[in-house]
Amino acid sequence: MRFINFYLIFALFFLSDVYTYRWILNTIANHNAIYRWGYWFISILVYMTLFYLIYLNSQQEIINASLGYNLMVGVGFAILVAKLIMGSIFIVGDIGRGFSYFFEKLMSIEVRTAGWRNTVSCISIGVGLSFIALMTYGIVWGKYNFKFHEQTITSSRIPKNFDGYCIVQLSDAHLGTFDRMKPIEKMVQRINELNPDLIVFTGDLVNFRAKEANKFVRVFSQLNAKDGKYTIMGNHDYELSYNDLSPFYEKDKVAILEVLEKKMGFRWLKNEAILLKKREQTIGLGGVENWGRPPFPQLGDVDKAFEHIDSDIFRILLSHDPSYWEEVIAGKTPKVDLTLSGHTHGMQFGVEIGDFKWSPVKYIYPKWAGIYEKNGVQLYVNRGFGSIGYPGRVGIWPEVTVFTLKHK
Repeated sequence: MRFINFYLIFALFFLSDVYTYRWILNTIANHNAIYRWGYWFISILVYMTLFYLIYLNSQQEIINASLGYNLMVGVGFAILVAKLIMGSIFIVGDIGRGFSYFFEKLMSIEVRTAGWRNTVSCISIGVGLSFIALMTYGIVWGKYNFKFHEQTITSSRIPKNFDGYCIVQLSDAHLGTFDRMKPIEKMVQRINELNPDLIVFTGDLVNFRAKEANKFVRVFSQLNAKDGKYTIMGNHDYELSYNDLSPFYEKDKVAILEVLEKKMGFRWLKNEAILLKKREQTIGLGGVENWGRPPFPQLGDVDKAFEHIDSDIFRILLSHDPSYWEEVIAGKTPKVDLTLSGHTHGMQFGVEIGDFKWSPVKYIYPKWAGIYEKNGVQLYVNRGFGSIGYPGRVGIWPEVTVFTLKHK
């Protein structure tokens, strides 16, 4: 089934390529031989590059990506998508020509369409080139454009001694995609300057293999928090995501990651919780294993996690996938006051201007970024600071969330 889907996607891109080629050839290119050969040279080069990258992955050659690798993946994919967008615009143009033909031939109404094809072609090419430029920006600079989001959580259940308590949340590192270390070091330095009380990580440390985290152990071990650092597992942190026939299968992946995160100074919470104390007052911090809609594993168990934590205590839960909050946590008793999640990445592409935010991921995950509330409990979905698939970010920038607890 996986290969059938791949061939269908490839066929869609190729048909779009042919359609775009024919449109431009018959308009602004005017059957120019240089255009003809140049167009297909670039197209074939893109296809060969992407097939080569697929081969490298099948041979387990890629652990930590380089800038060159990311550009090949990202720009190659951007060119294919740009042609798909251009083809869609050309289809609209052909529909317009169909209407003009209808009015002219069947209803004897003259419709002026001089220069219409040229105009549509120029618009389409402009949109396509702009998209490629934008995606290239996201690969080289966008994925390092870290944003620190401040969020105040107010509740009468928060003890007075925890008023002003600072929690930093990181999520979805996907370390294998990063091609530079310096921006990560600056992010860590800026977090330490906040002097947080607690640092939490909500899953997906790597893309596919535990080895991706090796070179980052030193920098993340430098993160400091008064009450420690805690982490949970995301869907990419399991070897269960792939069978042992997959090129990405890594024996004992979970055990290796646990050792690496321990070296970074993080403690894993696997369906368990701890108490955080401030002068005899407490709050609960729990973490569940990943729970997501199929095909992702459903291993989270909030009841088990908090079985030893009194429900009268303000409780924070780390859950990688926000779907767990929607289907299990919201409205459930005993209460979990605040759930911290990640997973969606905001699809690494979208628009955020003031209070307005939009990303295609909203049609898959209704709760995809920021704060949500239902039945008196809250969910915060972190946009993540890494990337996977498309090795960049446009509009939905990498996030570090800084929470301040306030006693009401």
